[in-house]
Order: sequence, then C-alpha cells, then structure tokens
Amino acid sequence: KHDIISKLLKQLAENPWNRRNVISLWDYEAFEETEGLLPCAFQTMFDVRRVGEDLYLDATLTQRSNDMLVAHHINAMQYVALQMMIAKHFGWKVGKFFYFVNNLHIYDNQFPQAKELLKRQPTDCQPKLVLNVPDGTNFFDIKPEDFELQDYEPVTPQLRFDLAI
Repeated sequence: KHDIISKLLKQLAENPWNRRNVISLWDYEAFEETEGLLPCAFQTMFDVRRVGEDLYLDATLTQRSNDMLVAHHINAMQYVALQMMIAKHFGWKVGKFFYFVNNLHIYDNQFPQAKELLKRQPTDCQPKLVLNVPDGTNFFDIKPEDFELQDYEPVTPQLRFDLAI
C-alpha cells in the first residue's frame, strides 16, 4: 500500500542528508481495520554522516512497548539487519544503532524463566551479524541466507516463553 522501503531508498539516494528519512508504521486509518496488535516498533529514522571519505548510515528505532525476554533481542537484530541492508544498497558503512523503548517489561508468567536466565553463567562469546553481499547490492535482491551469525554460542537448554499480550 505505501511501499515505504522504496520511498526511503529514493529519499536517501536523492538527499542522504535529509532529516526526513523516517519510516513510520503508526497508521491510525489502518488501525481501524484490524483487531490485531498495534506495532510495537513503530518508527525508524536514518541519518547519514561522513567520517573522512566514508559515509555511515546511523539508525534510530523507537518502540512503544517491548516484551524484554521474548522480543527485545529479536527486534534489535531485525532493525540492525535492515540498517545493514540499506547501507549495502548504497555502499555505505553501517553506523550507530540507537534503540529507545518506552515501555520495557517482563510479564508475570515469565518470571520463572527470568530467574533461570539470571542463574546462568555468562559466556565470553561476542556474536556478530554479517551481511555477505557486495557493496551496491540492490536492497530487494538481499535474501535471508545472505546473513551469517558468527561466533554465537547459545546457552542450553533453550528457554521457552509463553507470549502475553
């Protein structure tokens, strides 16, 4: 309906310094047509900055509500992946990622898993998400399998969380 990614890419191509490079998923008209959950991560802003000869794409994600144990890490990774895809599209470097959550919470039914997480020994692993495509790859040609998660060592057993809305 809105083709927001194409519009964003066009704006960034025409004027990367524009302070209006924003994706907003907050659409009151669409909310009237759904009984589903409203967007939690609803606004992303993109800024380009020059450091020496290099251009960096910074991103800022604003989220109204976040289930810390179930979605926080997933939301962050999804939006960093989006930032990486846009940066690759233009041949820019990935810059800073800022993440603001208005209402970060753990639901009552998740406290047993939260307590289990706190008992676990932290590891020294430093996982890294890598996008294995050349600079200048068209945004829409990037596929999930182009991403690689390096140096990730999950702690087991994996915890299961019930969703609470």
